[in-house]
Parts: sequence; C-alpha cells; structure tokens
Amino acid sequence: MIVFLEKKASKVIPTWLFSIALIGLAATPAFDQVRSGGAFLKVLPGARHQGMAGSLTGVIDELHALYANPGATGFLRPWQWSAAYTEWIADSYNLSFSYGKQLRTPWSKHTKFALGIQYQGIREFDSTKGAQPSASASDLLMTASFGNPLNFLSKNLSFGANVKYFRSDLANVAASSLILDFGLLYRSNRFTFKKGPFEYGILSVGVALTQLGQGLQFIAEDTPLPRSLRAGAALNMGTHTGLQMQFSADYKNIRDEGGSISFGAEAFLFNVIGLRGGYDFGSNNLSQFSFGMSLRFDDRFFLTKTAKQQIFGRNNGLRIDLAGQEKNIFFPVTYRAGVSHYPVGPEKFEFVDPIFGTDLKPGNVQLTWKKTHDPDLYDTINYLLMVEESDSKAQSIYLNQLIDKLEKGDQDLFEWIEKNRSNFYFAEDSGFQIARDRDEVSFLFEQFPAGDYFWSVLAYDEDRHIRFAENNGERISHFRILPDLQITGLSFDPHTLITEDDYQGELKIEVSNAGLASAKKFSLIVYDSLLTSATNGVMGQNRSDEPNRPLAAMTIKELRAGADTTFKIKWNTNLPGKHLITAIFDRGNLIQEENESNNLQAKAFYTIPKGAFKTKQSVVAQVDTVYEYELPFIPKVYFDHNSSEVSNSHSSLFYSPLETLATRLAKRTDVILILQGSADFTNGEPKGLALKRVQAVKDYLVDLGLNKRLIRTPENIQVIFKNPNPELDTPWVQEERRYVRIFVNEKQNRQEFLELFHSVPITLPKSKTFLTVPFAANVEYSVPAVSGVLYFSSLQSMRTDTINIIEILERKETFHWRHFSNQRSDWVSQEAGYKIIVKDSLGRSFSTPKQNVHLSLHTENKLPEKIILGMAEFREDNPNLNPDWSNILEKVKAQLNLNRIQKVHFIGHACAIGESPYNEFLSKKRAAKFYEKFKKRLHHSISLNNGETFYEIEIRGEGEHEPFSIEIGKLNFLEVLRKRSAQEYQYVREQIEAGVTEINLSPFILKVESDQVRLESNNNSPMGRQINRRIEILLEPFEMIEFTSKAQN
Repeated sequence: MIVFLEKKASKVIPTWLFSIALIGLAATPAFDQVRSGGAFLKVLPGARHQGMAGSLTGVIDELHALYANPGATGFLRPWQWSAAYTEWIADSYNLSFSYGKQLRTPWSKHTKFALGIQYQGIREFDSTKGAQPSASASDLLMTASFGNPLNFLSKNLSFGANVKYFRSDLANVAASSLILDFGLLYRSNRFTFKKGPFEYGILSVGVALTQLGQGLQFIAEDTPLPRSLRAGAALNMGTHTGLQMQFSADYKNIRDEGGSISFGAEAFLFNVIGLRGGYDFGSNNLSQFSFGMSLRFDDRFFLTKTAKQQIFGRNNGLRIDLAGQEKNIFFPVTYRAGVSHYPVGPEKFEFVDPIFGTDLKPGNVQLTWKKTHDPDLYDTINYLLMVEESDSKAQSIYLNQLIDKLEKGDQDLFEWIEKNRSNFYFAEDSGFQIARDRDEVSFLFEQFPAGDYFWSVLAYDEDRHIRFAENNGERISHFRILPDLQITGLSFDPHTLITEDDYQGELKIEVSNAGLASAKKFSLIVYDSLLTSATNGVMGQNRSDEPNRPLAAMTIKELRAGADTTFKIKWNTNLPGKHLITAIFDRGNLIQEENESNNLQAKAFYTIPKGAFKTKQSVVAQVDTVYEYELPFIPKVYFDHNSSEVSNSHSSLFYSPLETLATRLAKRTDVILILQGSADFTNGEPKGLALKRVQAVKDYLVDLGLNKRLIRTPENIQVIFKNPNPELDTPWVQEERRYVRIFVNEKQNRQEFLELFHSVPITLPKSKTFLTVPFAANVEYSVPAVSGVLYFSSLQSMRTDTINIIEILERKETFHWRHFSNQRSDWVSQEAGYKIIVKDSLGRSFSTPKQNVHLSLHTENKLPEKIILGMAEFREDNPNLNPDWSNILEKVKAQLNLNRIQKVHFIGHACAIGESPYNEFLSKKRAAKFYEKFKKRLHHSISLNNGETFYEIEIRGEGEHEPFSIEIGKLNFLEVLRKRSAQEYQYVREQIEAGVTEINLSPFILKVESDQVRLESNNNSPMGRQINRRIEILLEPFEMIEFTSKAQN
C-alpha cells in the first residue's frame, strides 16, 4: 500500500512503509500510475500456513484456509476456533481470531459459517523528537465467511464467499472498503493405498478470486485493492496413528505484481508432532523460505475426567503452531504463534427410521440412522447398534445405564457393553448396509416379535471417541410392534387423459387385518390436503396449513383375521401441486385393538396435467391466389378444310367457349340458340358441308347437356365468300371462312345475348401460400414435463407428423404447425386428427383426447391488370358496336376501388393476317373508335380519383406484335393441368422433359422457360387470331414513392 499524504502525516510514512516491506507484500512504487495498496490484505492470518509459504488455496481441514479460498469454509469441522499473534520489528505486531461453526439452514444441514478479525498495528512513536505529536498506524480486517458443499453437483465440491470490512488508519488519515471473496474447493473421496507407509490419501484443488471491492481513498485519489486470483492443490497421505504428510502448491496472481508460485510440505508423526517448510518464488517477497512446527493434543493425553473436560472437552483437540521466515539483509527471523481448538470425535448424527414412538408390523424390522463422519482425515468410524426389549413403556434399563456411564466419563464403557451384551439385540459393523446416496446406515433384524423396543446407535473412532445418535437431544429411540388393523398400501393410478375437469385418477387403499380376530363395522376415511402448490412444474408456496378435505368415507362390515382387501376411490381436485392423501382406519376407535395409533397411512402424490391443447374445428391451411382473366367470347366454331368435325381447339383445356356456353344455358329454358353454318365454296367445299357443320355443333352442344329443342338450325342460311386478295395470307383467310356462328335473336333477346356471349373466364394460379395451424397450448402440470410430443395424422391420406413441443407447453405459447412441403397435397382439404403426449419427471405419460381439425383451402381471386375486349374481324377498323357496357363498367370500377389512377391506356391489337404496318394502323384506329364509344357510354358512370379527371389518356395500337399471353409458374401450371386433364398433363410433361420449348395447346402455344411458362394465343389457329384481335383497357395507378432521410453529421 503506497499512499502519498499531506505534511501532517509525513512523519509516519517511513515506519509504515518499513512495516509493509517487512511482510514482503508491498508493491514497488510506480510514479506513472496508481498501484494497488492495502498490503495488509495480502497477509493471511495464522501460523501453520506461514510455515508452508502461504500455500493454502487447495488445503482442507484448516480454518485459516478460508482467507485464501472461501470454498474451504464448506469443509470445516462442526466447530473450531483459532488465534494467532505475530510480533514484527519496529514496534509492529499482528493478531487474529477466527471462529467457525456448522449450522442448519433451509437448504442444508451442513452449512458452515465463520467469523474472523485481524488487526495489525504500530505502537505510538515520535520520530520528530517532540516537534510534532506522536503518531501510530493500524489495519483492521473483519471477515464473515459462508461455505456449503454443492450437493446438487457433488458433495465433494464446496462453494464459499467472504464479506470483509477493511479499515486502514495512518496517523489521522483513514480509508475503508467493503470487500468480497469467492472460491471453489474440490476434495476427492478418501482413497486407499495398497502398498507403502500410507493407508489413505485425499487430493484437493481450489480456485479463488479475492479482494474484490472499491479502492482505498486516503486524501483524494483511490488506491486499488490488491485483487488476487489464486489456484492451488494439496495432497494428504497418511495413517491415523502413524506418519501423515501434506504437500501443497499455490499459484497467486496479485494486481500489479504478476504471478508467483509457492510450495509447502508438512509431516506429522503419531498425530502429535508436526514439522513443515515452504518456499515462495514470488519476486516481491523479502523472505522466500519459511518453516514451522506444531504440537497436537486431545483427550487421550489425560486420564481423568476433570482434565478432559476442563482442558479440551470430551472429543476435542488442541493444536499449537509456530512458524518463522528466514532472515535477510534487512530483517532478522520473524516468528508467528497460533493456537487452534476443534472437535476430534465423530460428528453429530440422527435416528432416521423408525422415529420415536413408531408402531411396526411383526416380522422383519429395519433400523436406519444417518451416517456420521470423523473430522480427522485418516480416522475411521465404527458403529454399535443396541436394541433393548423392555416391559416398561416409560424407559429402557440398560441403555440408560450405558448413557449414564458415558456422562460420568467411565473408562470401562466398552467393557460394560461386552458384559451386558446378552441384554440387547446387538449388531456390529459387519452386518450394516450403507446407502451412500442418502448417507444412511441400516440394519435388518429378522422376525422381531411383538413388544416395546428401545434402541440406540453408538459411533466410535480408532481413539475410542464416542458419540450416540440423537434426535432433539434424545439418545434413545423407541418403537412398538403390535398386531393391528393396517393400511398396507396407498397408491395412485393417474388418469391418462389431459382434460379440463378436476378428475385426477384413482386412489387405491390396500388394507389388512394383522390381528387375531375379525374386525366388524369400522370406518375408513380418506383425506386430501394440499402440501405445495405448483404451476407448470415449478413448486410454489408451501400450503401445509391447508385443511384436510374429505375425499371418501365408508363403513366396512367385516375384515377377518389375516384377510386383506383393496378400496378404489376417484380423486377430484382443482388445486395443482403436491397433495398429501391420508387414509385413516377406525377414527372413532370403535374397534378395540391392541394398538389404536397405527390405523393411518399418508402419502404424497402429484396431480396430473390439466388443460387443453386445441385449435378451431376448421382452419385455413392453404391460400391459392389465382388470376381470373376474361377473354372475348368468340361465338364461332372453326373447321378444317372439307371437315365437319368439331376440333379440339373448341374444347381447349384453358379456353373453351362451347363448354362455357353450355354451363350458362344449363338452367335456361327461355333462350333459343341459332346456328348458322358456312362453307368455302370458292375453294371446293360442297354446299351441304355447311349444314353438316351446323349439325355437328348441335350434336356437340347436346352432348354437353343442352336441350336439342332449344337449338335451331335454319337450312336456308348460307354464306358464300369471294377469293381473298392475293396480298393477304390466303390460307389463314380461308380458315376464317369455315365456321358455324352461334347467336340469339339480338332484337328480341338483347340481355340474353350480352349475358351469354360477353366473355370466357380463364382461371390460372398465381401463387400458393401454406399457412400454419395455430394451437392454443394451455396445460398446467405439477411436476416438470420432460417431453411433449404432438402427433398429427391425416384421416384420408394416412400421413403422420410428429413434433417435439415441450418448450411450447412450458411457455404456454401458441404453437403453429406446418406440414412438410412434399406432403402438402396429403394434408389440405382434409380432416386431420391430433393429440399431444406429455411425459413428466415422475415417468408418467398423459395425452389429450384425439380431436379433428379440417384443413381447408381458400382461393383468393386477383383482378388482372388489363380489361380485355374482342370486337373486330380482320381487316375491319370498326369495333363491335354492341359490347356489354355494364360488364365493362363493373370491371373498371373494380380497378378504381383498388388504386388511384394517373393514366388510362386504350390499346388496340391485331392478328398476324396482312402487313405489319397496316395492322398497327388498324389496331390504333380500333382503339380510338372504341375510346369514343367508351366516353359516350361511361363518362357519367365512372368517378376517377375521387371525382378528379384523368391525368392522361393514351390511345395506341400494338398491331400484331403482342399476341395475348399469360405467364405462370411452371409448377403451378403443371399442378392445374394434372388436376384438369391427366392425359394432357402427361403429354405436356413428356414434352417438357424432352426439352421441347414450344408446345401446341390450341388455340394457344405453350412456351416453356426455366421456372415459368407463357401461354400465348397462337396466330396459326383461327381461334387464336380471333383472340389476338382485341382491345385492352389498362388503368395505370400512381406509383408509391418512399422518402428516406439520412442523419446529418
């Protein structure tokens, strides 16, 4: 500790620094930084360790070890105290006192606490020859230590902590700090050497972090504490009455000093005299070598009772320690002295079973007591079990005499036991059973007869130090064996289903009559009391004060001697947790028995999980987003040359006008269809072919379900065409002449015409979204759940899924189930069953009742970007004058409801017949004429942008350059195709696998890309060209602009 003070304190600095240098732990001054101070904190109290160079971090069975490693506190003896004194030179001295004791705490019976005080002072002196008043200096350290084995990890591992108050006075200036230490110490079990001078060995290792706290402030600037990291190990080897050796090593790393290593060794002979030495390699120590000796005494050295009790006390020992450090060029040899007082006999232990006053059934009797330990490292414990049968229920005779002799300190105690051996049921070490996991010792007596018994257990070590088992100060316990009505079994058969009611399961009470006569008309009452409440396996408040609640009461007519039976009772409770179930026989003592106090049995049982894990009866598990296109209805059926067969192009998978018409007319009996046939007479087709084509279309419609009486085919309607102009695409023009036109009488059925022929809907998938199924998890359980599994199964496809949901159940979160991607078709639009199975830490399994959920499919329709109208024949610039304006208005309003429009496009398209420039001119002219009609018809019916006008109108013609097309994901397209037509799906799939990139699906052509397919209207078919001759209305919305800002420097 280096501190620079004002002038008023300067006169004590030389002496105080001299004292610090003497103990070898002061830091070298540094002027560029504040080094650690508090050198007194590096001085460990006691004399024994001083002789081993302070190597204490891994040492056990030493009270002063707690100052190096608080973990040593957990392995201290049941009690002990130590005091030490050191006289340094220059009128400086050091003294300390420490006391440790074992106390019972809520978490352990073996918690150790220790208190210590250390003081170092310099006697008052005057180095100014009277110029200034005399001065002195001192350091005070008060320590409270706690330690306990970490039994949940290992009883051989101890954790400890110190809380220390340190005060340093230098003349009239003082500083103080609150300091914390932490440490861990591990000691092995005692092991045996098969050969050599040593019988037993114990290895211990420790680590500690000490001197944690606020620095010392004397005037203005804080001086840091000497924070230290320590690690050490010790090896103890020896025999109880022979040679005992200890080797220890420490590593210390002290702030501003770096690391150093020290070693120590100690030898005790006959457990009486010990010598030790050590060497510290630390560069800051003025003395590296240390030495010491000890003398140990206990009550073996004194024969009289007075000497034992007055000097040491029974079963106690005393050790005197001396230590010194080598002299050096500055200081002579410095000595320390210390004394320690501690127990040397067996530690206190207790009776376990049977407890005092217990009534037992005739037969085998097992007596159990807690295992005791001897604090001496190499000593061993032996037991004597004595059971005395007595006619008196008040007291035993011989056991009381034995304890009386112990109190008097008689030396012939074991001789007396041997002489009175016949008065006891007697057992020695060879027959004892040791349960190491519970630290219990037991012995089984076979076929004890009925009677009153008193028993006691005596533990003694190799030096004949004696201790009796005792409970609450009583060293003799008592039990009785009487024939009686007995409850021989109480068990709980838990209900295996997790429900929301109060039913827990079935209690089974097994009863018997061990008496010599029948028992008639006696009662059996079962009580339920809550011991500890619990939520989700976490035990809560102790509820042992809860009143008993009767579960069942019954009267038993008769139970014959030697008979037994079982009663079953349903257990209902709404209080989760640990319950005490108590079954009581003959509570009113109506039956005369030899023993009226043993008709009760109580056991603790845990309630079962309660609650629910469920979802709705129907949940949307998949959302299919589809685009619904409406292509122009083409009321014509085209034919091949000289053919009257209706081709596949008129029953296409995606565009099927005839099927659409049949569906619309299915329930209409008031609409008459008219079929008008034509033939290309100029190219060799006979006149009768037109009527055959009419008949073929009629038959086709009838096959689709139409009433043939509602279809008229006038024979006098014929159409004759002239040859096309040579500049046109003659084959395509000729294809356009071979058709049957379908219509109704427009003058009389205007509305029917518009409803039947306005468009053909095409529904194509855009995307699929697979949603999770949410399950509400609300299950309460009284003991921790170790596993929780959801079992999910499809009732139609027999698919199953298993998911671990234990964490969801613990947190009571909503669980979202999602099926595997390659199994989606096996789950959606089906009923699925589900349940959870929970296993708790007691090994019990429970499940919810199996429930069903319908995993439904939801289809979401998206409006296409464009409104498509087909209104022209080839080479004609005037669109159809009679479109379904109400349908157009409905589509436009639907777009307006979604977006705020900035621009409206009217786009004309043409087929590929004729020259490209002319088609561009023609398509634009059609768009312009349509726009004029649009304004005239719908100007007053549409409000754009909340009443504002269009920002811009664009009219353009694309000619033949943009045939109608739709892009679809390849996988979605194939899935739709597979569902609609297995034959066409197989054909397309084979073409794609063969690498074909353009597949004919008349009137479309399918263009295959890597992830997409494009369905494009085919100019090589008359129906495809008819679709391409269209007008599109595109309402362009305002773009949403996101503004971002950047932080200014």
